[in-house]
Parts: sequence; C-alpha cells; structure tokens
Amino acid sequence: KKKKKQKKKKKKKKKKKKKKKKKKKKKKKKKEEEEEEEEEEEEEEEEEEEEEEEEEEEEEEEEKKKKKKKKKRRRRRRRRRRRRRRRRRRRKKKKKKKRRRRRRRRRRRRRRRRRRRRRRRRRRRRREEEEEEEEEEEEEEEEEEEEEEEEEEEEKKKKKKKKKKKKKKKKKKREIVMIGI
Repeated sequence: KKKKKQKKKKKKKKKKKKKKKKKKKKKKKKKEEEEEEEEEEEEEEEEEEEEEEEEEEEEEEEEKKKKKKKKKRRRRRRRRRRRRRRRRRRRKKKKKKKRRRRRRRRRRRRRRRRRRRRRRRRRRRRREEEEEEEEEEEEEEEEEEEEEEEEEEEEKKKKKKKKKKKKKKKKKKREIVMIGI
C-alpha cells in the first residue's frame, strides 16, 4: 500500500512538473512571439521613417525648385490667416459689443424699473400723507369754525341779556319818574 501511495505521489509530481514545463514553454513561446512582433513593428516604423525622410528630401528639392511659388503660397496663406484672424476678432468684438449692449440694456431696464417703482411708491406715500394732512387740516378748520360759531352765539346771548337788563332799568326809571310826578 505504501508503495502504491508513493507511486501515486510520484505520478502526481511528474504531472505537476510536466504542467509547469508546459506553462513555461507556453510563456517562453508567447514572449518570443511578442518580441518578434515588437521587432517587426520596429522594423516597420523604421521603414516608415525612412520613407518619410525620403519624401521630405524630395519635397525639399521640389521646394528649392519652386521656391518662388512657395513664397507666393506662403504669402497667400499668411494673408488668408490674417484675414481670418481679423474676421474672427471682428466677430468676437461684435459679439462682445452685442453682449455688452444687451447687458447694459438689461441693467438700464432694471434700473428704470426700480426707479419707476420707487417713484411710484414715493408718490403714493406722499399722496397718502398729503391726503391725511389735508383731512387733518379740514378737521381742524371745521373744529375752529364750530368754536367760532359757539363763541359768536355766546356773545349774542350776552348782548341780548345786556339789552334786556337795560330795558328793565329804563322801565324802572320811568316808573319811578311817573310815581314822582
């Protein structure tokens, strides 16, 4: 039994080793493939660079030949760019102006509205105050008139009383005179 177990163990170990080896091999293979790919890519890049360089050289030669044309083109391009820039700037400026105007208008409108509201409120308050004052004044005047009337009536009464007294005195005097006669 022990031997059997040992054999089994050995087998397992072998299997494991095999597996490990396989894995290692796979890894190695993968690595190699990746390296190859990288190398290929590098080669391709180098080729591309070389091609680009060649193209650039050709272009330079052509440029030398067509320098005048290039100058013209450059000038044109510059002009175009300048024009574009100017246009853009103008547009931007215009937009800015518009925005500013709009903001100003809004602000002005708001201010006007506020002012109007304030004025209206003030006017209302003033009116109300004035009305109240007028009412008070009228009331005072009425009171004064009433007082004056009362005073006048009192004076009239006093005068009447005085007259009556005078009349009585005269009557008495007459009677005395008559008796004396």
